[in-house]
Amino acid sequence: MKSLWGAAALTLLLTGHAVAQAWPDPNLRPLHGDIHLSGGFLPDPHDLRVNTGGPIRVRNFQSGCSGYVTEAPTVSVHWSSGSGALPLIFTTANSDRDPTILVRDPAGAWHCDDDGGAGLNPLFEARNARTGRYDVWIGTFSDARGVATFRVTELNNDDVGSQSSSSGQVTPTARAVVTGRPPNYHLSPRFGVINLAAGFVPDPHTLNVTAGGNITAGDISSSCRGFISDAPTARLEWRAGSGGLPLLISARSDGDTTLVVRAPEGSWYCNDDGAGGLDPLFASTAAQSGRYDIWVGRYSQGTVSAALSISELIGNVSTAHRSIDDMSDDEYCEYVNWEDPDCW
Repeated sequence: MKSLWGAAALTLLLTGHAVAQAWPDPNLRPLHGDIHLSGGFLPDPHDLRVNTGGPIRVRNFQSGCSGYVTEAPTVSVHWSSGSGALPLIFTTANSDRDPTILVRDPAGAWHCDDDGGAGLNPLFEARNARTGRYDVWIGTFSDARGVATFRVTELNNDDVGSQSSSSGQVTPTARAVVTGRPPNYHLSPRFGVINLAAGFVPDPHTLNVTAGGNITAGDISSSCRGFISDAPTARLEWRAGSGGLPLLISARSDGDTTLVVRAPEGSWYCNDDGAGGLDPLFASTAAQSGRYDIWVGRYSQGTVSAALSISELIGNVSTAHRSIDDMSDDEYCEYVNWEDPDCW
């Protein structure tokens, strides 16, 4: 070891200088090119298969960071911000190594992460992300090279960084077989018309309404539940995008609410507890442009205040379950599927 060190020192003395240490350099051309996206982009997520890892140990460049990266960025994301209602998120999926991330934002600040996403995937999240260029290095925790899917998304939910996009987790609502008289969709909606296009912000769009009415929804179809009004509660005028995100219509209330929806092509849909707990959900993974007439019902007779919610993000769909102690007798019996002898 002494002889080797002596040789190295002699070499340095003879050359007069040492070889400079390479650091991540945002001025270099990104290895996998440039991505140009704007707030509300579709389809979401935007995925790109990339190589991961490199010879540079990140913690020698930024204290507290992990992983090994290349000198040139893996990719540069040119971002045009929208309203700021949705976050800008970088993560990975489908990696054959333990990936890490290093990001230089438009202001010149550096950010790093190891396992902030799902599983071993890293996560960079910017709220109110400013317009500009984000240089991104996808590294590996060890110095081994690998491959991964670099993912850009605005979908802020627990599945960020998982193997599948969130839109694949939606089960479309089944069409109702109409056997009776539907409510009058020609009437003006009681709480007005909502005009939205795919990629809208802020998401969700909510409207305070009164749920319930005097018409038995079961008279429309055996798959319908609750009591609704004759006139629609609200009307959605929808302009579809590329189909990358689902159209989700739900309602939240202190009572047990239901939904009846008439789609643009004339099909009818009903749901009771599809959003979890006692909240209903209409879901379409290929929603057509056009008019959606919406009835927010109540499982039992009478009316109750409710919030109608329209979203494209699964994380905005309610999965909360109210306490059984807060339910009315009818709601309790419906929730336990009439298995309690007191409901017989």
